[in-house]
Amino acid sequence: LQFEQWLQFVFIPKLQQLLDARSPLPTKVSIAPMAEVHFSDHACFLSLHTVISELDDTLSGS
Repeated sequence: LQFEQWLQFVFIPKLQQLLDARSPLPTKVSIAPMAEVHFSDHACFLSLHTVISELDDTLSGS
């Protein structure tokens, strides 16, 4: 899978399942570095990186 496919078809649905089940969310998440590498040439890099970094920070309690 490409990174964006993993986000779309694995990571985000898994988070949604956990939320729907009111299960604990992961507490040590660090996907922003991979997003930075993968999306560095993408036109929406800054927006994507900001959202993913905020998700990392929120889940990790930073």
